[in-house]
Amino acid sequence: MGLTLPLAGLICMSGYLASSPPRDRLASSLPPVWMAHGTQDPVIAIDIARQSRAAIVKLGAEVTYREYDMGHQIIPSELEEMRAFVANRG
Repeated sequence: MGLTLPLAGLICMSGYLASSPPRDRLASSLPPVWMAHGTQDPVIAIDIARQSRAAIVKLGAEVTYREYDMGHQIIPSELEEMRAFVANRG
C-alpha cells in the first residue's frame, strides 16, 4: 500500500508485500523504504521478507533492509535504526 502513496519514506517491520507492487510508477516517485525482519520470526518467514525486498528493489526503490536475530518482535537496536531513517527524511 505504501508504495502507491506519495510518502517521504516507508517503514516495514516484520512485513511483506501482500500484492504485486505497482509497476507503472517511476523509480524516482517511489518512497525510500526501510525494512526490518527477525531471522527467527515464526509468524512471517524470513524468506517472504527477502522476496518482498527483492521485488521492491527490482522496481528501483531505495531500500534499506535489516535482519535481526529475533522473532516477531521489536528490539531497541531496530528502533534506533528506524529512528535514524525517519530523521534523515526530514
